[in-house]
Amino acid sequence: MPVHRASESRSASQTESRSTSHGTSHSASQTAIQSDAALVARARAGDEEAFSVIVSRYANAVFAVALSRVPQPFDAEDIAQEVFVKAYFQLGQLRDPGRIGAWLYRIARRMTVQWYRRESLQVVFLEDVPEAYRMGRPDCTVGDREEWIALRDCLLQLPVEARTILILRYVADWTEQQIAEFLDLPVGTVESRLSRARQRLKGMCAVVADGLKKQQLDRAFTRQVCELLAVKVIVGTTKLPDRPQLGLVYLQSEANKEKRLPFLLGSDQVQALVVALEGKTPPGPLSPHDILIRAVTELGGRIEKAVITACREKEDTYLAELHLEQNGRHIALPCQPGDAINVAARAGAPVYVARELINAAGPTVKEGVTSLDELPKGWFAAGSHPKDYSMGVDKHVTHEGNPSGYIRSKVSEPAGFGTMMQTFKADAFRGRRLRLSGYLKSENVEGWAGLWMRVDGPQRNTLSFDNMSNRPIVGTTGWTKYSLVLDVPESSLNIAFGILLAGRGQVWVAELQFDVVGDDVPTTDLLAGPQPLPSEPRNLDFTG
Repeated sequence: MPVHRASESRSASQTESRSTSHGTSHSASQTAIQSDAALVARARAGDEEAFSVIVSRYANAVFAVALSRVPQPFDAEDIAQEVFVKAYFQLGQLRDPGRIGAWLYRIARRMTVQWYRRESLQVVFLEDVPEAYRMGRPDCTVGDREEWIALRDCLLQLPVEARTILILRYVADWTEQQIAEFLDLPVGTVESRLSRARQRLKGMCAVVADGLKKQQLDRAFTRQVCELLAVKVIVGTTKLPDRPQLGLVYLQSEANKEKRLPFLLGSDQVQALVVALEGKTPPGPLSPHDILIRAVTELGGRIEKAVITACREKEDTYLAELHLEQNGRHIALPCQPGDAINVAARAGAPVYVARELINAAGPTVKEGVTSLDELPKGWFAAGSHPKDYSMGVDKHVTHEGNPSGYIRSKVSEPAGFGTMMQTFKADAFRGRRLRLSGYLKSENVEGWAGLWMRVDGPQRNTLSFDNMSNRPIVGTTGWTKYSLVLDVPESSLNIAFGILLAGRGQVWVAELQFDVVGDDVPTTDLLAGPQPLPSEPRNLDFTG
């Protein structure tokens, strides 16, 4: 979630009285004044409004911890979202509900380390991150990059411990006492580190403070986190007459029977699930699922629930966890969705699915289809919020008779951006200058749209990048040809490209092509800065 989305997730103070209307009877004002322990108790009982207040109360603090350690604000925001989602499903493990802040801090520290491992960066602090990695998300703008780099360079003058406290002071807008409780440190330690940080920054302290305040998350962040929480579903099955070796399991929202999320499983798994849903004892020897349930029960435990979520690294891929409880101890076991559903059904435990998955599910169950859009072959959907956008092929809107690809917002207030993209190996283009060109057409684009291309190095660091953020497509436009030109260094590993849309509207793209160009064609690389001026005028007679 990029820094330029200030109107969406930042630049407004956090308001603890923020309310989410998910069917609770408590007013926002009643909820906001409650203690952390009371909110945790309500959240453990399934009160999402109470948890939304916890998110509002600690959002900027968790974000600040991540921001002190990772390359970009959007990285920190992603981590903060993951922290709250993990905390929601692990509230049962919190031993002291009155100290949920310190607990969230520890989760944020761990998940920041996990983020570096996931990104294959062999570093643990922001100052060690390769410079080229610190930019390159498809929707970043030049202004965002320059403003953040200036602020980051000031922050890098500080040790990470002092940097964390300084960012907490201005992003979370907390007192030294609040920071001390959150970090589980003596107040005197916080005061001395904050004082040394200010002395180190000297005359830049006011500028840094203003810059950090601009990074504050607002109410939209809480809404986005709540979209990632889980809703209870009904498990159902259906047969596939033309494919007897397979069966379809669907998870149907209890609140909206039109929302069904399908899973294609083996016929034996589906048949076992049918038996479990009917409350019958399966014939024959115990299955691995039954053995697990028996073992947990014999050890004095129970299956609490199964939770299905989306995989952030791969579109249309699902993750699952089985939550177990034994003598007050709560354990989450990662597993395949089919196994989680089967075990929960056999144990009589509820199944939950991330709300974003249910909201994006269609009204009917079709084999192998998890949304109403059909992406063109070779393309996949990505972005900060791809579920807010429809993507596919339009055979009616064409360019010179050729079909087009499209991205269209499908909610009234789409969050972030969506992109339809591809990635391929850079081998054939190393050491060359590569141009991507195509025709684009837009309709009522309220945010912005454009082509984008990125060249990645061996550590997933960005070597060159352009997303037309300095020449964005807005409003309604006819078919126009656009080009991006990037150098592909010898160390390049992959090339990613696509079309993006941020905000409401629709954009079409047609007749994309790549070609190698000479050094006389200037690059459009946003990371390279302005192109050097030639030493003398040239081609004055227009014959060259």
